[in-house]
Parts: sequence; structure tokens; C-alpha cells
Amino acid sequence: MQKSKKRVVTTMETGTIQAREIRKVCSVDLSHPIETSRTLAELVPVGQRYGYDLIVAVGKARYLRNMQRQEIRAGLFREKGISLSTGSISQLCDRFLLYLEALHLHCAPALRAAMEGGYPLHIDATNEYGKGGLFLCLDGFRGWVLHAVKIATENS
Repeated sequence: MQKSKKRVVTTMETGTIQAREIRKVCSVDLSHPIETSRTLAELVPVGQRYGYDLIVAVGKARYLRNMQRQEIRAGLFREKGISLSTGSISQLCDRFLLYLEALHLHCAPALRAAMEGGYPLHIDATNEYGKGGLFLCLDGFRGWVLHAVKIATENS
């Protein structure tokens, strides 16, 4: 055993728990990689407190059901007994978008193959005065969002 460490983690499945992670190293051959808990790594990103399932639940509530942070917060507490600040919910929403972008980029070859033969490309930009806006490219046949990025102004 190299060391053990306690971590407080929160997932939709378990709620908030204290996990004890034991890192193991081979005493015979130090060139072997350090062993850590695969189960914990599948539930919670390394060095993070909130599980993947919680990140997805918060992201879906925000971006698919258009819920506000306070509504998400109240729902998590009511349904799962999970207490999060609105700031933590914002951070989980941001993390959800980063993971979604990574998945999108990973699947780009399959998406490209599915769209072979062409598609109408819809391009739009929306802007809220003084707050910037959103630039969006959409596959007109399937309704797939191909690209979305925040913009400072419609001119940009």
C-alpha cells in the first residue's frame, strides 16, 4: 500500500458518501503502474467531488428541461437528499458541456459518415443586448446542432 486517502463524493446513486481510496504500488518492481480504484474512477472523475451521473442529471435538467439553478437544487434535495449550492450547479453545468463537447468531437467521424450526401446548413446568431449571444450551425434534415459557440456580438 502506497497511501490511503478519504474523499467525500456525491453521486445520484449513492448520495454523499466518504470513500476511502487505497493506492497500491508493487514492492517488487517499482516500474509497474500505481493501482487505484477503478470503481471509484468510473463513478467520479479523478480529483473531483461530484459523480458523472450527477453531472449528467444536472446538465440534462438545465439544458433539456430548461430548469433554473434553484429548481435543480430543490429537485436534487427533494428527490435524492443531495444539497448543492447554486454555484456548484453552475460548475456542474459547465463540466457537462465540456464532456458533451468531448463526446461530440470523439463521434465526429461517425456523424460525418451519417451526413454523407449533404444536408441543408442552417446558420443563425442570437444576441441579447449587452450580454453577447450564440452562433449556431444546424443540420436542417436531422435537426442536429453541428456547432455552437458563444459570441460577443452579432457582428463577431
